[in-house]
Amino acid sequence: MPGMRIRAGIPADFAAIWAINAEGQPGVSPFTSGELATLLEIPARVWVAVDDAAHARVVGYCVTYRSGDDYDGEEYAWFRQRHPAFLYIDQIAVAGTHRRAGIGAQLYAAVEQAARDWDLPALTCEVNRAPLNPASLAFHRRGGFSEVGSLDTRDGRTVALLVKTLTA
Repeated sequence: MPGMRIRAGIPADFAAIWAINAEGQPGVSPFTSGELATLLEIPARVWVAVDDAAHARVVGYCVTYRSGDDYDGEEYAWFRQRHPAFLYIDQIAVAGTHRRAGIGAQLYAAVEQAARDWDLPALTCEVNRAPLNPASLAFHRRGGFSEVGSLDTRDGRTVALLVKTLTA
């Protein structure tokens, strides 16, 4: 999309990410204000899509964790037990005004490039099966992700666990 760029999130992006997260629920889990503030202080943990045509407005975000990071998400823990090295995509959301414009794919492309730059051999993530998220499952399949497992989470969801192997 012309005028769109992806960059690392910074503390000044807090309000925009907070609003996009709220708008994206229940498709994404809500942040606590402390959790989001902490995420934005860690370099290359949060990625944002910025629409320069809309006065440099943040219109999407993606939260990632590297294998070995101190993170207690149960889906992340599942991957840690089975894969030695990866970049885990925890959340992605796009503002309603900018959905269906390829921003999710641009965020994923930037995250994939970061994983390659860090010599990580895979991207990992989960997608809801119950409640079903067919659009996300289709997006991930088109992007080269394969299902490698399933998990019934503590919060009552069933998720498909997905991996995309990165080649050199």
